Amino acid sequence: MDGVGFVNGAGFMTDGASSERRRVAVNAKERDLKKVKSVEDYLKVTRKDTFSVMMFVAPNCKACDSMTHHLQALAEQHPDKEFYEMNIHENKPLAKSLGVESIPSFHFYTLQDNAPGTLENFATSSARNLESKLAEYKHGKFDVQHYRFA
Repeated sequence: MDGVGFVNGAGFMTDGASSERRRVAVNAKERDLKKVKSVEDYLKVTRKDTFSVMMFVAPNCKACDSMTHHLQALAEQHPDKEFYEMNIHENKPLAKSLGVESIPSFHFYTLQDNAPGTLENFATSSARNLESKLAEYKHGKFDVQHYRFA
């Protein structure tokens, strides 16, 4: 995944040679994301009895940096959910086994019958897209029984 680049992301735009940037304002207080640094950390996250959002990032990824700020603001707006960040370069085998092929990528996790399950798995550099997907899972507004987990 070295050399991955993004164009027209939520946090910046570039036409290749020039590096013109457009910042998206985030008017909310930011909450730090919890770092997932190992398989053991990942297993703890996915076995929690809470709705968890995992963002997969890489160093020097400008779209990842932008989305980190948006996710921190969303974490402040959604205190009923847990928000995490995993560096794919520190966890290459795990990221690969989870199907992470581009960054930033997001997984939404929850428990069903005391077993971990993935509700969503998607890549985006659009803050609007992330907010829209997260809004589908408002506290008490979705029934985990409607989802099938492998």
